[in-house]
Formats: sequence, structure tokens, C-alpha cells
Amino acid sequence: MFEVQDLRYATLATVSRCGMVWFSEDVLSTDMIFSNFLQRTRNIPVEEGEEEATFAKQKEIKDDELSPSLQTQRDVANILQQYFDTGGLVVKCIEYAANLEHVMDFTKLRALGSLFSMLNQAVRNVLTYNHNHVDFPMQHDQLEKYISKSLIYTLVWSMVGDGKLKTRKDLADFIQSVTTIPLPHQQNMSIIDFEVSLQGEWLPWQSKVPSIEVETHKVGAPDVVVPTLDTVRHESLLYTWLADHKPLVLCGPPGSGKTMTLFSALRALPDMEVVGLNFSSATTPELMLKTFDHYCEYRKTPNGLILSPIQLNKWLVLFCDEINLPNMDKYGTQRVISFLRQMVEHGGFYRTTDQQWVTFERIQFVGACNPPTDPGRKPLSHRFLRHVPVVYVDYPGKTSLTQIYGTFNRAMLRLIPTLRTYAEPLTNAMVEFYLMSQERFTQDMQPHYIYSPREMTRWVRGICEALRPLETLSVEGLVRIWAHEALRLFQDRLVDDEERQWTEKNIDATALKHFPNIDRKEALQRPILYSNWLSKDYIPVDREELRQYVKARLKVFYEEELDVPLVLFNEVLDHVLRIDRIFRQPQGHVLLIGVSGAGKTTLSRFVAWLNGLSIFQIKVHNKYTGENFDEDLRSVLRRAGCKSEKIAFIMDESNVLDSGFLERMNTLLANGEVPGLFEGDEYTTLMTQCKEGAQREGLMIDTAEELYKWFTQKVILNLHVVFTMNPSSEGLKDRAATSPALFNRCVLNWFGDWSEGAFYQVGKEFTNKIDLEKNNFIPPDMLPVTYDGLPVNAGHRDVVINSFVYVHHTLHQANTRLQKRGGRTMAITPRHYLDFINHYVKLFNEKRSDLEEQQLHLNVGLQKIRQTTEQVEELQKSLSIKSRELDERNAAANAKLKEMIKDQQETERRKVTSQEIQQQLIVQTRGIEQKRVTVQADLDKVEPAVIEAQQAVKSIKKQQLVEVRSLPNPPSVVKLAVESICFMLGEQDLDWKSLRTYIMRDNFIPSIVNFNAENLPDDIRNKMMSKYVNNPDYTYDKVNRASLACGPMVKWAIAQINYADMVRRVEPLRNELKALESAANENRVKDEDVQKVIRGLEASIAKYKEEYAVLISQAQAIKSDLASVETKVERSVALLKSLASERERWEAGSEGFKGQMSTIVGDVMLSSAFMAYAGYFDQHMRHSLFTNWSHFLQQSNIQYRPDLALVEYLSNPDERLRWQANALPPDDLCTENAIMLKRFNRYPLIIDPSGQATDFIMNEYRDKKITKTSFLDDSFRKNLESALRFGNPLLVQDVENYDPILNPVLNRELRRTGGRVLITLGDQDIDLSPSFTIFLSTRDPTVEFPPDICSRVTFVNFTVTRSSLQSQCLNQVLKAERPDVDEKRSDLLKLQGEFNLKLRQLEKSLLGALNEVKGKILDDDRIISHLETLKTEAGEVAKKVEETDVVMAEVENVSQQYVPLAQSCSSIYFMLESINQVHFLYQFSLRFFLDIFTAVLHNPKLSSVKNYGDRLSILTMELFQVSFNRVARGMLHKDQITFAVILAKIHLKQMPSEPTYDDEFDHFLRGQKGIQLQGVTKRVEGLSQQQISQLGDAYTKEHVGF
Repeated sequence: MFEVQDLRYATLATVSRCGMVWFSEDVLSTDMIFSNFLQRTRNIPVEEGEEEATFAKQKEIKDDELSPSLQTQRDVANILQQYFDTGGLVVKCIEYAANLEHVMDFTKLRALGSLFSMLNQAVRNVLTYNHNHVDFPMQHDQLEKYISKSLIYTLVWSMVGDGKLKTRKDLADFIQSVTTIPLPHQQNMSIIDFEVSLQGEWLPWQSKVPSIEVETHKVGAPDVVVPTLDTVRHESLLYTWLADHKPLVLCGPPGSGKTMTLFSALRALPDMEVVGLNFSSATTPELMLKTFDHYCEYRKTPNGLILSPIQLNKWLVLFCDEINLPNMDKYGTQRVISFLRQMVEHGGFYRTTDQQWVTFERIQFVGACNPPTDPGRKPLSHRFLRHVPVVYVDYPGKTSLTQIYGTFNRAMLRLIPTLRTYAEPLTNAMVEFYLMSQERFTQDMQPHYIYSPREMTRWVRGICEALRPLETLSVEGLVRIWAHEALRLFQDRLVDDEERQWTEKNIDATALKHFPNIDRKEALQRPILYSNWLSKDYIPVDREELRQYVKARLKVFYEEELDVPLVLFNEVLDHVLRIDRIFRQPQGHVLLIGVSGAGKTTLSRFVAWLNGLSIFQIKVHNKYTGENFDEDLRSVLRRAGCKSEKIAFIMDESNVLDSGFLERMNTLLANGEVPGLFEGDEYTTLMTQCKEGAQREGLMIDTAEELYKWFTQKVILNLHVVFTMNPSSEGLKDRAATSPALFNRCVLNWFGDWSEGAFYQVGKEFTNKIDLEKNNFIPPDMLPVTYDGLPVNAGHRDVVINSFVYVHHTLHQANTRLQKRGGRTMAITPRHYLDFINHYVKLFNEKRSDLEEQQLHLNVGLQKIRQTTEQVEELQKSLSIKSRELDERNAAANAKLKEMIKDQQETERRKVTSQEIQQQLIVQTRGIEQKRVTVQADLDKVEPAVIEAQQAVKSIKKQQLVEVRSLPNPPSVVKLAVESICFMLGEQDLDWKSLRTYIMRDNFIPSIVNFNAENLPDDIRNKMMSKYVNNPDYTYDKVNRASLACGPMVKWAIAQINYADMVRRVEPLRNELKALESAANENRVKDEDVQKVIRGLEASIAKYKEEYAVLISQAQAIKSDLASVETKVERSVALLKSLASERERWEAGSEGFKGQMSTIVGDVMLSSAFMAYAGYFDQHMRHSLFTNWSHFLQQSNIQYRPDLALVEYLSNPDERLRWQANALPPDDLCTENAIMLKRFNRYPLIIDPSGQATDFIMNEYRDKKITKTSFLDDSFRKNLESALRFGNPLLVQDVENYDPILNPVLNRELRRTGGRVLITLGDQDIDLSPSFTIFLSTRDPTVEFPPDICSRVTFVNFTVTRSSLQSQCLNQVLKAERPDVDEKRSDLLKLQGEFNLKLRQLEKSLLGALNEVKGKILDDDRIISHLETLKTEAGEVAKKVEETDVVMAEVENVSQQYVPLAQSCSSIYFMLESINQVHFLYQFSLRFFLDIFTAVLHNPKLSSVKNYGDRLSILTMELFQVSFNRVARGMLHKDQITFAVILAKIHLKQMPSEPTYDDEFDHFLRGQKGIQLQGVTKRVEGLSQQQISQLGDAYTKEHVGF
């Protein structure tokens, strides 16, 4: 049995199989509903509530059995009866209310449901009163008064509670006009401003509004409610329904206080526990179930499964915020809402795990939402709404705002007593400015222009935070803080400059209006920057000081965090302070909206780093799912919650791979938690960690609830979320609509695109190292200004940077043009501009140093040539001098020879004398030798004894001597020994005392050892002999026994005496020896003299010989010099002649360089702009951009070469030859693209439908081991990692399936630590090889890339153009048809390339050779011969080049015959490409067409035909035939005709002999538009009259009559 609202989604099959009962609205009339209500009131006690009553058995209750409460209920029913009759008050009100404006669809049942529940509450109030006053219950007349007035009160709220204030007033006025019940009589106050007391009197609500004062520390606390008329009214209403446990929905604009009112009402009901749920577009019932799991428990009871809150006796209130956001499925159902409805209607749900019914106990629902008219909101179904009263909560009016914020401001200014009097003007200024802004900026203008009282609260909180640490503050200071916070809240989110200026202007105006006596400059001077970086308080700072501070901090940031150069232009400083301000607030989340590359993430990271926040970004990749996101979220929340780590969670829009991510973030931002994120084990471990965390802070928390609360509190305190988004309006609208928490809970900061000023400052900063000044530069009178802040008398540098900014802006214009044509565009971002500037600096330096080097080379060459000329003249002069010198040398040589012979004879004579003397010497020497031997033999006998004795004396120890000395009366032997020694050493005093002293002298032993016996006088020797030696006691043994010291001494004395004796004996022999020796010495001296004379003579002879040799060699040298100079002069004259042509060319070149130097600024600008921006566009667009830029440079007086050929300027012929060898098509477009692939800064993304670029790259990087992979490849990540590590190039295909894991690589987010360069890929750090490079490519030219990819890559578009396809086809047809010509042509091209190359290399080596010469050219034969060979080679090559030109002309001639065929190919392909406009299925690729063409070229029909002309006509016919056959197969029949006609048109175009029939084709295209019938028309079979008339008209131009 189905119960449905309508049959919109029922199929015929279903309907035809079912019986049907139709309930129209009239089946259930209003009267029936009324009588049902009155009957229930009469018969069912209100206490039992609705649910039980429905199922209770209806017993007829007799009057006499009535309980007192039922009796009261019957009385009430009787009083109400009259108002419910047909035509009674209630019916009138319903009819009137149905036509008023409601915030949600008005349904009769919903209004009546609300009415009945409120009336029940009134009855309950009466019963409670009676219950409390048992003895004197309420009298009947009082009851009537109370109930009838309550009816009025309930009618107003139940019928138009969901309307705005005005609607409520309208109904109140209407009731006033139709009822007789007494109403309040006060002037200017409507019924809605009153409530009914139990006494039946009208009481004004205002009397219930308490006036409160807030404590200073509570200002800005989230749970402070300042009561106003609205809050009191609404709370009372909510109270009624909550007590009745009815679900209800609060509806109102964001920030109007729905949540606050609700929570305030719930605080008054202590038995209610609230759980907040934030719905978003993707919410499903699972969210509710997870929440139930968290807060409730399932119990089995006899009545089945019951779900009840874990806490006993408490009701769980599920507060579903944004209840009207969930998306509808394809049947228009919002699953969550249907689920809610089931729970409300049936009081439970079926559990999916085991299909059991679960009944609710003590669970109820409350919803809140924005009006359904807001973007992204879905209307709630009537079937749900009939159960829920809707209350509209509007923004508080001016009075309420003043009351609320006046209270806050009074509390706040208590901080600084001198300012207390200013609370009122401050409040008025705030309210006035807020209301102005709210009126001026609406959500229709921009989805994020939502100004709600939340801004006011933030405003107060902001001012309060700034005031709190200060002791004193002037009024100006207060106004400045007020203005600063206002700018942050109201201006930061604005998009247009004009809107920002409006805000600036009105802030000033409002401030001066409410604070008329302040010093305007001090209070409102711009820029207003507040920061606590330069001091401990949050105070105004100067922009330049701040810039210096940030600059200093940035240096450290580059080293520790991120190496990306930032330019601190003014807006950067503003944004940095804005982000900082938000990070310092609890729950400070920020939403940054700006183009990709504007610096959102980098600045957030910088500020987070400054504030000591850890930075967390999710590392998304293609396989990243909701589970991974949950895991990441869990870890972040754990870190922030349990470990109290301050975290900045930076999340970019491109990271949102699944709407579930936003869904979770939405809830997190709103409530500080994500329900169901921690379940099961996760939850248990979380609780343990929380317990530890809480204990660390010294808190004792036991229950899981409290721990979870503590955890949530911590998360709110420590987690700051930064969202970054692109400002594409569509995306913003969607996000604002689907995830409002992003926009409500985050502070918005609109980065937008950089301003002109920013572009200018950045351009200036990055080019300050290169020399752009020109001293004599005069700016033109009509200088086209792009940047308004350009100095009046701008210098050359200023004008150049102005042009940079212009170039960047032309791209936005180009995009606009393309969009109008429906073309695809590339997002233009600041990153493109930075790339452009980087290209500029790089290219400028490269070109400049190239030019300087070449100039230097040439100048050296020219100088060498000049020197050579001078040298030749000198050589000629030196010839005559040389021959004179030769004669002089010869005469001198002869004189020398004569002297030499004379000296020779004298030498001979002297030598004879010398020999005689030597003979005598030999005889004498022999005699001396014999004598010497005899003497020595005698001495040798006694010498060993002396040496031995000396050794013995040496070994006497000091101690032994001391012993001897210590003897006062020594033994006679000892005394004898000592005495003899001392006597021998020359001591005269020989008594024992003196001797003792003598022994102990330090030199005693040495004097014995060094004693020389030969000098011993004869008298001492004789005395020694007689007195001691001959004494029998004077022997070694005897003395040694007596004293070990004296023994050796005696031994020595005896030996020395013996030695002296022997010496005396041999004395006569010695004297004889001496006489002999002196005779020999005389002879030796004589011999020396003779030898000296001989040596002198020989030396002079040698000298003469040398001098003679020198003279002879000089003469010889002069002779050979003469010969070589003569040949040199001849050669150099020839060389100078041959270098004359070079000299002219080089001189011209040298002048050319000056020209190039003067245009380098402009040339480099055009080239770098081309490389940075033009890659995405086709040939035509590139050309138009280029022209536009050139024109601007001309207007700005910046010099550039008008004939600048980019291809020539940015690559050299060797490279171009190599590219073609590596399969790059030879046309201009491809060459330009190849240049971009060689000179990129940002990695290239290649759009390559034909696959040619891929082949080219694979060939070009073959040697570097390039790897090809794809984003769809499972091993993609592995390939990427190894390429990063080992520096191999990587080609990644299928970019349309881009994997965000590449982002850090494309952004080059490098970290430098300890000499390593690391890049983070996913969850691991990888060493980055400096030679790494990556190419991305896609074959699909229709892919639209998101701005964040556009900003990170250099696009290179290889989409084929007409001219390039034509030249490709021509090449192919020549290869197939005329291989001989093709070979000649390719050989020639190769030869020409090689020849030109050879010529350039020869020229280079010639210059090189000249440059390498050390000293003078003519001295270096190697150089001269090198120059000569080079010249001859160059001559040969030049001759060959001339020969090739002739052959080239012949080849060109042949090629010309095949051009029409190639043109047809090109036209057919481009027609196939655009034929999808006829039908979307007609999609043909270049490969498909090239297959057709290949098939045509290898056609069997050609095998027998030899004539070239015949073959060509067959090829042409076949091309059209095969194209038609292959393509038409897949076409609808009617389209085949269209196709054939177009082919025919292309065919005619290629036949010069035929007319083009343009008018006829035009007619086919346009039909009969605007053609008059003329002349007589005949009937033609198969054509209608109209067709004939049009044809006739077309033909009248060519033929007469038809």
C-alpha cells in the first residue's frame, strides 16, 4: 500500500497495476479538523499528550465521571467553540494569513497544528494554576478572559510566526478589525508586543526585558545573551513548543541569533541536553545515526528496541542547523529530511543493520535554517513542515542592536576609565556603519557579502582584545582601533576597488560624525596597520618598520620552512597582518579568496610559522578518499585536542576531491567536532589520550562526556583552519551555497588578483640587479600608463616595468576575446607574471654576456689585423739594417781566431815544467811515509793502556770521591794515590786538607780524562817516577783494595807516565819527519803556481772560442732572419689581402652589436613575454599578442628590433637541425614550441593531439634515459620518485587525470637541510636531483585546466595549424611520389644547414685562432697557416652553397606542383575537425586523417601509371573519394550531402581553371533570406517553387534566363 503526495515519479506501469484512492484537500475540511480538536480537548486529558491519546481506546466518558481537569478542558472547549465555527475568527484569520508573505510555504495544517499546540499550552497553564491553587481554582469569567485573549495571541504566532515583523503587524491589525475580544489599547503598539497573563490581562513584552550589565571579561564570550524584545518574545515561544516536545524550525538570515535564542531557551529548561549538527548539501541520514550512536544507547525492552539518551531523565535535543541545505536526489527527496519526518511522525526508525524498529525515548528535534530564497537552499517538503511550527528570526532592528552592543561597549570601556563616556557614540557609530554596509552590499552582488550581527560581535571582541592589555588610550586611539577592526570586518572581503573606497570614505564620515572633536589625522591616517610584532601590545605600526621586521624574519623562514622569494609589496604586509590577527583569535578561521599564485598559502605558512603554529596540509593524490581525509582529520584533532599543539590547517579548494570533505570541515568549523569521526577503538584511545592531556593540566575529569567536552574545547582553542579558494564566481556561489559555515565562521579575506601596484613593485624588485637605465632617455609625451603610481618624469626603468604590467594585462584582454568567441582560455595568474620576469632577467643576462663576448671576440680579431699591418711595415724596415750587421760580425770573428792560436803555444810550454816538479814530489812523499810508520809503531804500544786508564777514571762515581774526601785521616796508600794525581795535575799544596777540596771540584775527573801527557814537563815526570811510580805500594791492586776511587786513578797515572816516557824517546825521529814534510810542501807550492798560469791560459782560449762561436752564429742567424723576413713579408701581404673581406664584415658586425645592445631591453621583453604567455595559444593569437606588445613598446619609446625573429633570437641553427633530426615537424609553430620546451622555468604541459611532440621529446632526451609514464599508470608514483632521485627526465601523459601529488614538484617546494635538497612527496621526503625535469602532456585539446594547474605550468600547444599540416602532407607526398626530389631536397636542406653551420664554425675558429695568439700574429707560423687553410675552406663552402641554390630552385619547382594537393589535405582535415558542430558524434582525430592520406598514397591504382601528372590527378581524386567513403559511413544520410558539398567546394578551390561558385555555396548556406523573385520560373522535377526561384536569382548574375 503506497501513500504518496503526487504521481510525478510514478511510472505508467506502476499506476496501471494499482487501485487508487484520491484524497483531495476538500476531503478533510477545516470544520472537521476543528471539531476533532474540540472533541479531543473535551475527552482526552491534555497531560497524556497527543501520542498516547491517539492509541488509547476511546471510551465515552459520562459527565458525572469527569475529573476536575477534564471539566476545565470542557469549559475551555465551550469557550473556544464560537471562534471555530464556520465564518468565525479562526477561519477568517487562516484565509487572511494565506495571502500574506511567509518565509516558507504556508500550509493550513501546519498553521493549525501550531495553533492547537499553543492552545494546549494555554490549557496546561490553567491546569497548573488550578493544581497549585486547589482550594480556589480559576473562576469561569477569568477563564473566559484568559482563553479568549490567549486565542488571539496564539493566532498571531501560529499563523504568521514564520513571517517578518510587518506581516505579523498586518495580521494583528486585521484581527483588531474583526474581533470583539478586548485588545490592548496603547498607542503605536501592536498585539505582537503583548502577551497574556493568567489573570487574563494584556502585558507588554517590553516590561519583561531586563536591563543587564555584562562583566568586562565576558565581552565577546559566546554564551552571553543581551536580552531584547525579540529574544524575550522568541524564548517564550520556544519554551512553549519545547515543553510540548514538539519539533520546531527557526528560520532567519545568517547571524540573526537563531542558535543563540535557542540555546538561551534551552538553558532555562535544565532537563535538556543539546547536540548541534550542521547540515550541508551532502548530508545523509548516516550523520544522524552516528550522532545517536555517540550520545544515546539502545535498550531492549518488552515493547521492542528503545533508543534513549545515555544521561538519565534528560531529553536529548538534536539541533539541526542549516536544515534546508541537503541536496535533493533525482526524485526530489531530501533523504535526511524524510528520515527526520519518519522519526517525528512515527517516533522512531528502522535500523538498517537488522531491520528492527527502534522507538525513541526522550529525543526531540529542533531545526534552524536560512530563508529558502537564499542561494543553495532547497524548499522543505510540506509533508515535513506540517509537523513543525516555523518561527522567523530576523536581524535585530536598530534599537535592539544599540541596546545589545551598547551593553557590550559599556562593559568594554570600563577597562580604560577615561574613555567610559564614549560608549554611546562608539555604539552609535558601529550600528550606523553596520546598517549602511548591510544595505550597500548584498548577497546578490557576491555570495560572500553576508553582513550579520556576527560582524558586530567580532567588532566588539576585536576592540576589546586590543584594549585589554593597555593602561591608557586617547580617544583618537579608540577611534583608530574602531576603524581598523571595521576595515578588517567590512572591507577585507570586498572585491572591487570602488567598493573598498566606499567603505574607507564612510568609515571616515561615520567616525567624524560621532566623534566630531578628534584629531582626524591621528585617528584615521591611512594605512591603519596594527600588530604586536614590534612591541608586546597590539598597537599601530609604521609600514616601513614592519617591512624591515618581516624582511628579517623572512630570511630565517626561507632556511627553516620554504624557499620561495617573497616581495613585500604593500598588500602582502596588509594580508600578513590580517592573517596574523585571525590566528590570534580563538576559533580564528580564515577564508582566503584569490587567484592561484597570489601567495595565499605561502603567506599563511609564513604567519603560522611566525606565531609558532605547526602547519598541516593534507597531501592529496588520486587515490585519496574520504577515509584518508578522516584519518588526517583525526590526527590533526588529536594533536590540537590532546597534545594542545597549535595547528594551522591549510586547505586548498583543489584538495576537496569529494564533497564529504567540506561536509566534515563545515561541522568542524561550526561545532569544533565532527560526529562519528572517533568510533569504537578510536574513541577509546581518544578518551585515554584526553585523560592524559587533562591530567597534565592538573584537571581531574572522569566521565567520557566531560572529557569529550574538554577535547572539543581544546580543539576550538588550538585549531585554526585556513581555506584558500579561487575567485571564479561559479565556484564561490556553489561553495557559499553548499557550505555556509565556511563563510559564516571564517573571516573572509579577498586577495583577488594582485593590483597594478603589486605587479609594478614585484617587477621592480626582481629586476633591480640588471641595468635597465638609459641616461639620455626621454619618456614620450603620450606615455601609455598602465600603473597609475608611475612617477611623472619616469626613467627608462620605470617605463620598462610599466610595460611588464601592460604585457600581463593584455593576457586578460586576450582571454576575454577568446571567451566571447567561445574558445578555451588559460587562467592568468601572478605566477605567470613572475615566470615572465624570471625569463626576462635570465634572458637579459644571457644575451648581454653573449653580445659582450662576441663583441670582444670581434674587436680582438680586428685589433690583431691592425697590428699585423703595422708589423709588416716594421719588418720591411728591418731588412736593410740586418745585412749591415752581417758584415760587421764576420770581421770580428777573424780577429778572435788569431789571438786564440798565440795563447795555445804558451800553454804547451808551461805544462812541461809542471810535470818535472810533480816527479820530485812523488819521491819525497814515499820517504816521509816510511818514517811516520816507525814512530807510530812505538806510540801504539803504550796508547791502549792510556785509553783503558781514562775509561776507568770516567767510571769513578761521585759517591766514591765523597767517601775519600770524608776520611779525616786516610790510609797511606790512598793519600799517596791522591797526592800523586794532584801533583801530576799541577797542584802545589799537597797537605790532605787542600787535597780533599781539590778532589771535590766539578772539573776534577774531566781534567784527568782530558790530560795530555805529551805536554808533561820533564821535572814533574822525573819526580813522579822517583817519588811514586817506583814506590812498591803504588800499584793498582793495592790502591784499589783500599779505595775504588783511587785504584783507576793510579792506573791512569802509571799509564800516562809510561806514555810520556815513550814520547820523549821518539822525539828525534819526529823532528826528522818534520824536515822532510816542509821540503815536500815547497815543491807543492811551486807546482800550484805553474798550474795557475796554465789554467789562466786555457780559460782565455775557451773564452775566445765562445766569442768566436757567438759571432759565427750571429752571422748565421742574421742570414736566416733575412730569408724568413722576406718570406714573412710575402705571406703577410697575401694574408692581409684575404682578411680584408672578413675585416669589413667584422667591422659591420661590431657596429651591429651596438645596435643590438641598444635594443636588448625591448627584444628580451618581447621574447620573454612570448615564452611565458604565448605557449597556450595558436599561431594567429600568438601573432596578434606579439604585435600588440610591439606596438606598446613603440608608444613607450622602448627600443626593439622591428624585424625581431623569435626563432632566430632564441635558438641557434645547430639546435634547430638537431630538433628536426629528432622528428620535430619543421614549421614555425613547432620550432617556437621546441624553444619553450628548452627554455622553460615552470615545467611544461604539452597539448599534443597528434602525438608528434611526444615522439620529439622521447628522441630529444633519449640519451638522458627519459621515462614515459601516465597519471593512470599504477607505477606512476614509483616512476616519479626514481626520476626525482636520479634526475632522469619524466614524461607524464593523460594530464586530464591530474594527480595533485605533483603539486609540490610543480611548485618546487624545496627544503634545504644539512646540504641536502629535499622535496616532500605524499608522506615522504625525497632527495631532489638538480638535473630532474618533468614534461606533462595531454592528447585532448578540449581539456579546461583549473587555475591552480594553469599557474604552475608552462603550456605548450602543439595543436596542428593549417600551414604546419600542409607542409607535413607535402613532405609525405614528395616522399611517396618523387623520392628522388625528396632525397635531393632533404640532402640539400641538410647540406645547407651543415654548410651554414660549417661557415659559422670556420668563422668562429678563425676568431678563436686570432684570439688565442700570444703576442704577434706573424711570429706564430701555426696561426698563419691555420688562417690560410680556414680561408680556403670557407671559399670552397661558399662555392658549394651557391651550387645548392640552383638545385634548390629545381626542387622548389617540383614541390610547387604538389602544393594544391597538400592544401586540400589541410582543408579537409580542418573541416573534419569542425564538423562536430553538425552533430556531436562526428569527432575525427589527426591520426584518422593521416591514415586516410597514407592509404591514398599507397593506392594500388597507381602501380601501373608512370606519368607524374597522371599520378597526381589520381591521387587528388582518391583523396576526396576515400575521405568521403571513410567519413560518410558514420554519418546520418542528410549530413552526408552537406559533407559532400563542402568537399566539392574544397576541390573547386584547388582548380585554378574553375570558378569558385561562392554565391551558389552561399545560397546553400543561407537559404532564401532576403531574395526577391525575379523573372519567369519553370517547374523542375524534384524542386519546390521556392527553391527554383532562389536558384534562379543566384544564376541571373552569370546566365541570362534559366
